[in-house]
Amino acid sequence: MNPLILFFVHLQKLLRQRNLYFMRGLRFRLPPMNAVVAFEAVSRHMSVTRAAEELLVSREAVSRHIRVLETYLGARLFVRLQKSLELTSAGREFSERVKRSLDLLSEATGKFRTQKSRRRFPAQWDPKLGIHVT
Repeated sequence: MNPLILFFVHLQKLLRQRNLYFMRGLRFRLPPMNAVVAFEAVSRHMSVTRAAEELLVSREAVSRHIRVLETYLGARLFVRLQKSLELTSAGREFSERVKRSLDLLSEATGKFRTQKSRRRFPAQWDPKLGIHVT
């Protein structure tokens, strides 16, 4: 086979791999978003129970999200006391950054939403199905 053709075939494979690597890399560099949202709610309320009520999930689900996030980050985010929680220094720093990031995401999303899509529709939560029913 012509060496020039072999070169272009090889180059095309490399470019395809690079693109896949970038997308995979992005996905693996970000923590699970459900865990981040649960962490933000817990750090704001300093209560797993109140965070679970706000997010409409069980306390166990919120606790699981926090454990997943701590494992992902390789750091303890909370000190669990008898009847309360305290943020560790890593938890405080991560909390500040998460709040800023979610605020930026919210602002960016708000700029692109149309007036019609901002309308809210009444919804009910079906805990058995775990979905919103309208």
